[in-house]
This record gives sequence, C-alpha cells and structure tokens, in this order.
Amino acid sequence: MDILECILCNNKYDEGNRRARTLTCAHYFCQECLDQVIDSDNPYCPTCREVIHVGSADLLPPNFLMDDLLSKMKLGSVSVKSEGNEGDDEDFTAGSCQKHKKCQLYFTCKTHNVKICRDCTVIEHPPTRCQIISFEDQLEETKTITLNNLKTQTSNREKDIEYLQDIINKTKSKNQKHTEEIFELQSKIERLQCIVCENEQVVKYTGEAIEDCEKNKSSIYKIKEKLISSRTVQQVNSSVHDADHIINLSKSIEFSVSMTKNFNVVPFKSFQDIKTQAEEDFLGNCLTAEINGEIRIAVIVAKDGNIHLSALSPCGRPPASETTVTVSTLLAQHPSTRTNIYMTLASDADELGTIYVKLRDDPYSQYIRKLCMGTIGPCYRGTIFDGRGGYSLYTGDVTKYDSSHCTELPVGLPEKVRLQKGTVYLENETGLRFCISDAVSSFVNAVGDVVKGLNVLEVAWNYPKGEIIIKDVGIVLE
Repeated sequence: MDILECILCNNKYDEGNRRARTLTCAHYFCQECLDQVIDSDNPYCPTCREVIHVGSADLLPPNFLMDDLLSKMKLGSVSVKSEGNEGDDEDFTAGSCQKHKKCQLYFTCKTHNVKICRDCTVIEHPPTRCQIISFEDQLEETKTITLNNLKTQTSNREKDIEYLQDIINKTKSKNQKHTEEIFELQSKIERLQCIVCENEQVVKYTGEAIEDCEKNKSSIYKIKEKLISSRTVQQVNSSVHDADHIINLSKSIEFSVSMTKNFNVVPFKSFQDIKTQAEEDFLGNCLTAEINGEIRIAVIVAKDGNIHLSALSPCGRPPASETTVTVSTLLAQHPSTRTNIYMTLASDADELGTIYVKLRDDPYSQYIRKLCMGTIGPCYRGTIFDGRGGYSLYTGDVTKYDSSHCTELPVGLPEKVRLQKGTVYLENETGLRFCISDAVSSFVNAVGDVVKGLNVLEVAWNYPKGEIIIKDVGIVLE
C-alpha cells in the first residue's frame, strides 16, 4: 500500500476532491470518500467507528503532513517506494513498521525519539500530541546543524592559524634581529683582529726604526769624536765624508720615522656604515668591488706586503650557457677573434669554480691575451709581485713551475696600495699573484674586470696564501 493513497478507495491524494482530511479521532481519508461516509446511514470513522459530527468533509481540517509530502513530491525532492514494487527508490524510508507490517517508516516522532509509519501518526503518535518530522526534513535539519558546526570550527581554525602565524612572524623578526646582532659582533671581531694586526705592524716597524735610530746615534757620536780628534787635513776630510754618509742615512731614518706617523690605526668602519657609501671607489680601510653587477664590500688588511680581504657573500657559479672552446681550436678557426678569458680556480683537489674576465686593450692585457691564445701549452698566466714594487709576467709550465719565461713589465707598485672597484689578487703556493683589475689608482695596466662567475673576493679571503691555484685558463667568444 502506498502512503500517498487513500486506504478506502486506493486513489492517490491530491489538492482537489481527494485532499486528505483528518477526523477528530486523528484518522484521515480522502475528502471524496469521507463525503460518501457522511452521506451514508453510518457516519462513523471507517477505522475506529467514532461518530463523525460534521455535515461535509470540507469542514474537516486538512492533513497538513500529507499536504507537505505531496508538495515535496511535486518538486521532485522526495522519492517514495510503493510497497511490492522492486526497483523503486528507497530514499527517506527505514523499512517496514513492526506494528503496521504493510506500512513503511517515513517519519520520526521527536517527542518519543522513534521512527514511525503513517498509521502510527493516527493513534500512537498523533500530531496533536507529538512532534512529527519526515525523514527528509530531519535530514535537512541534521545537515543544517552539521554545516553550522563546521562553519564554527572553520572560523575557529582560521583564528588559530592567524594567531600561530603571528607567533611565526614575531619569532622571525626576533631571529632577524639576533642575526644582525651576530653579524655586527662578527664584524667587530674582524675589525679588532685587523686592528691587532695593524698595531703589531706598527710595533714592528717602530721597533726597527728605534734600532736604526740607536745605530745612527752611535755612529754620529763616533764621527763626532773622530772629527774632534782630527789633526790633519786628510783626517778632517775623512771625518767630513763619514759625517755626510751618516747624515744621508739619517734622512732615510727620518723618512722611516715619518712613515710610522702615517700608520693607520683608526678602527675600521662597520659594515652598515660602509654599505651607505658603497658607490665610492675607496673607503679608507675598505674595498668596494663590483662583481656580477653587485657592489660588494671587503675590509683590507695590509700585512707583509700582501692584501687580505674579508669574507663577502657566498660564491656563485658561472652560467652554463657560456660558450667555451679550447685555445688551439679557437686560434686555428678564429685567429682574429676578439676574446675574453676564463680562469678555473682550485684548491688542492677541489675545483672552486670559474671566473670570466673582460680583457682590456692596453699592452698589459695584450700579454695575457696572447698567452691565452696559446703557444706554450698549459701554463699559469698571471703576474709575480717580487715584493720590491716590480711585476713580472709569468708563463711558467704547470708541471715544472718554470719561471724562465718571465718578462719584466715597465710598471711598479706604489708604497701605499689603494685598491679600486673590481680589484682582485689570486695567489698560489709558489707566490704567483694574478692581478685581475686595477691594482692602484695610478696603475691601470691590469688584465681586465670580472664580469661573472665565482666570487673571487671571497675565495681570496677564505683560502690563505698557498692554497689557491689557477687550474685552467682559456678564452671565450665575446
């Protein structure tokens, strides 16, 4: 039996003459059947035999539960199974009622929290005493409650995420501040170490100047005594000659003393102070270098005639797209090609990386260019600084470190080295020094400028003297 059919005529309920009407006993039938019962000689409820006291079925209240179900059926939102018809939808049903075997469970009595059928709503759970809800409405109600709960939880999680993200941001800010403080401390340590080194040099050179002064003073006393005791012209002339020699030595000593007055023992500028002036060529005790298009900073320490650079940013690698060819091949195929050079640097067995140098057109650069065009095979190409202000162009064989192919260059190194942008020295264990860019303001005959590749400034600092070698030198197409 279909829940939507009148049990008297088996016709489906509708909104017209067969609208479901409810008797005072809570049983309901279609309006047409009830009119027939009322007009008969026995106006009693067909189910419980209670007397019907109205003269027409349209005076009875509609069965609103059935009206609601029909409305949902019309909208296509409910599918009800007819008993005995296999394959129909079973949505919103919980099987057969145990009490009314032929009826399906389509409703829930919220008052007693049980599932009920249509007949249960007549006697055991009438709508006048119980809160009845269809399975569909109950499902929608459950969905609404659950969705509201999920919405609340989502809002709570968003607040939690916002709170935790705020903790992360504050912690990162603190770490950034601590990192900057660490960097400042490291800079101060390097600064103090450099000051100690400079002061040691001041003590050393000042001590040597004192020794020279003492020797000169002693010599002056001897010449003075010799001159006083002179009795002949020859003795006087000899004493005067010795005095002139001592006076000349004194001038040299006076120059040494004056040089000690010029020693720079002023504390180095901090990194932040230097950074604001990075565009300047020379910053007192600091070097600005343009590497790979970036202005970078290094602290210069003059010690034992060498230039030491502080650590900079991490090393980078040269682009893989750079076209490189062997020296002999390029020389044979492009004898007039204008080229730049590349240098692969290494420390022991570890290859550090490659730098690319843009050569200049001056004679010094042409020496390097010709060497890189290759006539003597694998060799070191660079310069030797002899410690006395002179440079030699070094072309010795790699395996022999032969220095017989050195060519003296007509340049010298001033007493005070002032490095400019892009200046770099590289040394190997033999003392070879390769000048890549401007060495001093008055010396422009350098090889060229580093345009990309390895951060040679950092390499020169991180690897002490004797560890860096120029593993390979070649040319690249411009």
